[in-house]
Amino acid sequence: PGPPAASWPAGGKTACCTAGGRRGGAVGCAVYLNELERLLQEHAPYDVDVLLVYKPGDDLSNIAYLAGLLEKQGKTVRAQPEGPCSLTYRRKVGADGQDIE
Repeated sequence: PGPPAASWPAGGKTACCTAGGRRGGAVGCAVYLNELERLLQEHAPYDVDVLLVYKPGDDLSNIAYLAGLLEKQGKTVRAQPEGPCSLTYRRKVGADGQDIE
């Protein structure tokens, strides 16, 4: 959403658009560089840096506080109740902030 951050105007407008399989004269053609960066970006080996798990009865305000501290360190965090998880993660921590596994 929003306007593209950067674009590269193509000089030969008709040639640029016909290269994409379109026929007819072109009014304008551009390559959006931020979209290229997104497509060329390597995928991270993990879904999140830290999986923060909690048990029923744990203080949720403490969970939110701990997640905030981790995010301030530049970590991506997923907080969820204990149980099966299909995410990949670098670390798994409990509500006390200690590593699990």
